[in-house]
Amino acid sequence: MITSNLRLDSPSFRYSVRVAIAATLGLLIDAVLTALMTTSDGSAALEIHGYWIILTTVVVMKPGYALTRQRNLFRLAGTFIGCMLALLVFNFEPSLNMYFTILVTACILGYSMVQVNFMISGALNTLCILLAFHLISPATNFLIGERLIDTLIGSALALGCSYILPWWEHNFMGSLATAAKNANARFFRAGMHYAALGRQLIQDTTLDADTRQRLTRELEEADVAWRLTRKNAYIALGNFTAAFYRMMSEPASRQRNVPELNHLLIQNHLLASQISAAIPLLAQLPEIPPGIQQSLEAIEQFLDDHEGNPPQSIETEGELAALAYPMRQMVKATQLIRQEMRALQPATA
Repeated sequence: MITSNLRLDSPSFRYSVRVAIAATLGLLIDAVLTALMTTSDGSAALEIHGYWIILTTVVVMKPGYALTRQRNLFRLAGTFIGCMLALLVFNFEPSLNMYFTILVTACILGYSMVQVNFMISGALNTLCILLAFHLISPATNFLIGERLIDTLIGSALALGCSYILPWWEHNFMGSLATAAKNANARFFRAGMHYAALGRQLIQDTTLDADTRQRLTRELEEADVAWRLTRKNAYIALGNFTAAFYRMMSEPASRQRNVPELNHLLIQNHLLASQISAAIPLLAQLPEIPPGIQQSLEAIEQFLDDHEGNPPQSIETEGELAALAYPMRQMVKATQLIRQEMRALQPATA
């Protein structure tokens, strides 16, 4: 894995180079600040914590520019809030037990919310660190200002180094769009298998007990498989959506195929929602009318990147009226997905 990523077209290698350069610059800034704070006799005139610069840089930097900028803003906002809270606590001067209670609470909540809310986590972690230093050695408000300035320097380094060998989001959009389409195709086929078993149980009223029990067990397994493919489809759609919005937050010159990707995003979401609505209705039908069957075959053809032949009209009598709208939307969505994917492929090749 190490040797296979030692190349410039590897996102991991590019990210490693960016982090290495940013950390090196952070070390140089720390060394310069330490030298400036050192008196002529070699003693430190004022103790500084330059490693906060490197820590901020490493924590903020992510492989993608958009993620780095987002975490950068969250880190700056969280640090500012934490410094203001620490300033209030220092001026309030509570008892030692109260100090310790606030410290422990901020520490637990700060590290617990790293994956939930990065800004709140940064604020609580800043408060925890400043309180810990203040408890060890009560200091002036210089510590709060130093924390804020070091975070600003580290954030500036992280954002500036993001332009070194960048790896933009549009490089992944083609594969993510294909993954979303394939996940929807698996979702549709698993649903069709589930619906076919459901119709078989409804149609065959003369089945013996063992055969009916076997079909019932297969139907339950197909239901679980359909629900699993639905979860995977929405995960793939979520990844596609998140990457698209990250790309839109990047510089305009680095955005590619925005109309096609936006249409794919909308149609894939529409297709997934209509599959969820149509499959339970298909499972309850004693048999599928010719128009709906032709629509299902056209959907299958479009998902396989072939030319489909949808019917001009489908049955809408009685219970079929509730199925007509989802079927039309699925046919239209798969047709548009096929068109946009074909238009996207030459640009992403």
